[in-house]
Amino acid sequence: MIKIIEHTADIGLEIDSENLDLAFSEAAKGLTSLMVDVENVKCKKKIILKLESEDLESLLVKFLSEILYLFDAESLVFSEADVKITGKVLTAKLCGEKYSRERHGSKLNVKAVTYHMLKVDPAGKIRVIFDI
Repeated sequence: MIKIIEHTADIGLEIDSENLDLAFSEAAKGLTSLMVDVENVKCKKKIILKLESEDLESLLVKFLSEILYLFDAESLVFSEADVKITGKVLTAKLCGEKYSRERHGSKLNVKAVTYHMLKVDPAGKIRVIFDI
């Protein structure tokens, strides 16, 4: 379950999932849904990410920041994220396509993933705030 939370000059997501892998997957989809109409994103291009960090919080920030980078630098949007976390290493299979304003629309301009109020529970609960 993804819940959008409003915060002064920011927006956030609260995610409650069955497990940590699914929570990270839903965070990726939630981020995309803040920026575009994710239901119109087709799975045409696949990308594999492998990231490592010292803890789960920074791993989440790195992961979501990479999705933002791919949107900003390469105009890619993703409708699917299959995430596996082993220790401090995240492997994600992302599936999406080139962004099209006509098909995907335009919602919020998410600038960055923040550490403000960030919470990652290994049981599958996440809270993350984005700078808009």
